[in-house]
Amino acid sequence: MNRPASASLPRILTIDRVYEPVAEYLAAGDRIGDGPAATPTSPLDLYLVHLLVEFAGRSVVAADLAAGSTLGASTVALLANPRVRRVFVEQGRWPSPPDGARLHETVARFVEAREPERAGTLRTAADVAAAIDALAAAIAPGEAAVAIVSASEFRDEGGSSATAFLERFPEGTVVVLGVGRPGVDRAVEGILREVRDGDGLEVRFLRDASSSLFEATAAVLARGATADERARRVGELFATNYDFLAILRDSCLYAVERGSRAADEAEAGRIAAATPARFASKIDFEDATHAHRALREENERLARELREARSWVRKGNPLLAPARRVVAFGRRHRDWIAPAGSLRERAARRAIRVGGRLRGG
Repeated sequence: MNRPASASLPRILTIDRVYEPVAEYLAAGDRIGDGPAATPTSPLDLYLVHLLVEFAGRSVVAADLAAGSTLGASTVALLANPRVRRVFVEQGRWPSPPDGARLHETVARFVEAREPERAGTLRTAADVAAAIDALAAAIAPGEAAVAIVSASEFRDEGGSSATAFLERFPEGTVVVLGVGRPGVDRAVEGILREVRDGDGLEVRFLRDASSSLFEATAAVLARGATADERARRVGELFATNYDFLAILRDSCLYAVERGSRAADEAEAGRIAAATPARFASKIDFEDATHAHRALREENERLARELREARSWVRKGNPLLAPARRVVAFGRRHRDWIAPAGSLRERAARRAIRVGGRLRGG
């Protein structure tokens, strides 16, 4: 749970920092039923929830209507953000852990033990309608309304809690978690159906916002341009940071590969340059027969040395072995690291040309 320097600025933290309290909560698997294996919510999706809350630009009151499907992980992620003033959950759908306590009570105890000043942030309601009513009563002018819902609600015909939430809060934002692939997951069709039937509803699947978000299962559902604006900001954040790191990695892989080849050539040249002097010192015989035999033996020995030296450079050298593994990884995953025609490939090739000119190549 993070204390930023300024409450008015977005807290663009790392995935690890955002997921830290969730990992601590899920580590207590004996208190929350099946533990981490029972929640499909990934650190990336919870990080996206954090970003969408931050991009609201003001204090947030949230309804976590997906808490049962995430075993409280989404609730803990919301409570970890100081921008969230209240979190409402529906009490009825929460599973009971083995110790008999309701799951929302487990989450409340965890938050109180980790950060006591946030203990009163979590509130419960009997069902979805009661949670939405409680949020409406608690929200203050200027605050943003955010709801977290599970994609499972969209896999069957009928209205979802997202529709009810957006009818009550027309300027609110709904984050859908657990959305699968189009053509495979019926939830995608259900979301698109609600968008078609809704009044000005728009949806953005965050996996489409950036190539770095391919594994994301989160979507933004809102009215007007809100969904597009949120998805655009998330995509820009990942593109400007992660694509730069990918270009830097590609350039480093190229430099490592060139250095490895240069080391191979230097070692082979050193052995080849030393061969005449060694041979001359060994040849001191009176007849051509002995000289011929010595020449053959010397050639065999030098060939063996050369093979051993090359093997040492390629496999046994403790400095170059990790570099070769990095190069091999880069070659195997080139289509993922720098797809053909992509910005990363063009930047890497430009770096290669600049490096060649600097070396005089």
